[in-house]
Amino acid sequence: MQTVERETKVRVVRGAKSLSRYLLNEIGIEMSEATIYRLIKQENIPFNRPSAGILLFNLNAIDEWLLHEDYGSI
Repeated sequence: MQTVERETKVRVVRGAKSLSRYLLNEIGIEMSEATIYRLIKQENIPFNRPSAGILLFNLNAIDEWLLHEDYGSI
């Protein structure tokens, strides 16, 4: 039997504005940049800050987070 490895592409956006656009245009959820920054401060949203002033969001992690998050109460 042959083992098949599935390659998962990492989808990343940079910045709260890009994440806000992704959520609205691709998912249909309106979330302001201010709300995203609040969630970052509270560490309630998956993000990566590789250096000062740079925010990266792995969209696969964001999609998974949305499945488990009650974003209506955000």
